[in-house]
Amino acid sequence: MKKITYDDVIKRIGFFRTRSNLSLRELSGRLGYNPQFMKTIENQSIFLYSCLEKC
Repeated sequence: MKKITYDDVIKRIGFFRTRSNLSLRELSGRLGYNPQFMKTIENQSIFLYSCLEKC
């Protein structure tokens, strides 16, 4: 079984976000985070692991 990488997770988030016709800002708001949250994740400015620790 293939290990899932950070890039794979980002691609899947992007796929479902665009499929649902949500902007980065709107998705961040629906998740309860500030409007720039998803942008920082998709730009890989923050490690997803550290975000998941806070949840």
